[in-house]
Amino acid sequence: MIALMKHILLTLTLACALVSSLYAQTIYTSISDAVQNKEEARILHIPSGSKVSVADWRDITQLEGLTELRIFSDNMIFIPDIISRLQALEVLEIQTNQDVKWPEEAMESLQSIRDLTLENCLGNEVPAFVTKLENLETLTLSDRDATRFQAPFSPLAKLYALEVRMPNLDEWPQGIQAFSNLKSLTIESKKISEIPEQENGWLKLENVTLHLESLTFLPASLIPPSLQTLKIDCPALSMWPSSLSNLPELTELFLRGGLQTGPMPSLAGSVSLRSAVFFDVEMPGKESGLDRCTGMEEIRFYRCGLAQFDWKSLRGISLAILGVHHCTGVNYNKINKKLSVSQLIIQDDRLDKMPPGIHKIETLTTLDVSGERLASLGKIWKCQSLSSLTVARTEALKSLPELKPGLGRNLEELHIWAYSLQTVPESIGQLVQLRRLTLRADQFRSLPGSLWGLSNLEDLVLGGVSPEVMPDSSTKG
Repeated sequence: MIALMKHILLTLTLACALVSSLYAQTIYTSISDAVQNKEEARILHIPSGSKVSVADWRDITQLEGLTELRIFSDNMIFIPDIISRLQALEVLEIQTNQDVKWPEEAMESLQSIRDLTLENCLGNEVPAFVTKLENLETLTLSDRDATRFQAPFSPLAKLYALEVRMPNLDEWPQGIQAFSNLKSLTIESKKISEIPEQENGWLKLENVTLHLESLTFLPASLIPPSLQTLKIDCPALSMWPSSLSNLPELTELFLRGGLQTGPMPSLAGSVSLRSAVFFDVEMPGKESGLDRCTGMEEIRFYRCGLAQFDWKSLRGISLAILGVHHCTGVNYNKINKKLSVSQLIIQDDRLDKMPPGIHKIETLTTLDVSGERLASLGKIWKCQSLSSLTVARTEALKSLPELKPGLGRNLEELHIWAYSLQTVPESIGQLVQLRRLTLRADQFRSLPGSLWGLSNLEDLVLGGVSPEVMPDSSTKG
């Protein structure tokens, strides 16, 4: 039996070794090293700062089994015809700061390429060979100078991911509506102001990211019901597309508009939503539809208008993270025990005291509050579920509240950055579970000796503490 077990173990070990050898491929970063091992070299990454000469290209094209080639060079201005020898190439990435002279016919012959990335090497327009790579599945084009996306484009029937990052592109990329099998689309430009209606739409799109600073109108056809991820960063948008209300598969949402965009439409149809970030969005009242998104895990509001927002819409949701960052019209009285949230983040320079109902949130474990005018932490020690408290960037807080016996028993992390903080109460020694403590101020007047009694403390950071203020360890509580 023992012999049999040993035999089985040896067989499994050899099998695992064989699988590892098949899948573990060396990434070469030296052309000479790759050439020395050309029979097994499959991946070559030429690092930034390298010069790729004609002789280097002769060496590279000896690697006929190469499947992945990535070149990061500030000096490369041409690619020779002999690149056509790399017929096994599946992944090609070229990053340089020069306009590259492309051997069109040689590049077109590389029909095995599935993944193509061209960055800062396009000149004024996309090279024609890109349109002829019939097996292309993912295409990334990034260039700070390019102004045109060459048309007409061949259908590229296998293309499922397209990323175009061109700040100076002044028109919506022509011809991409022919990519009927696209699942992921990213377009970034500072100058595109219009998107034409898509007659048939992109019914297979799952991920859309738009960073378009000048866009004023977003057609509904670009937001099909099949979307799972949607990121709209369009500060000049005149109105939100109505199709936002019908995205049943959506799990991740990022919306950034402007003051002129108007209230966001209802998200009642986005029943699968898990994460939502709103940036410069005027949030509606009861019409937000968030009460239907019961699986939501994270909501963040950045510089949003929340005067009309109905906080009751969040009562039936167990949030892992709720963030309120520099928003207007916030009714902090509504952030209370009726909400279920684990981590709460508040950034508000107009906030002068800790919101009164926060300490009653029974699920709250992490609280991060910052604001220049914050002068009082109120009853925060009464939050028995709290394990981490951070108070940052306040100029008005001069002292921490006293701890009554039995409070703060579960607090493990306390981080205070308060420029005007002068004293810390002796009762801080009651935070017996504290493992990490940060106290930073411009100039402390005194610190309690009970700090030395925190026996579980692993990390202590004190800022603005002169030697004469440092507590004597003999006075520990």
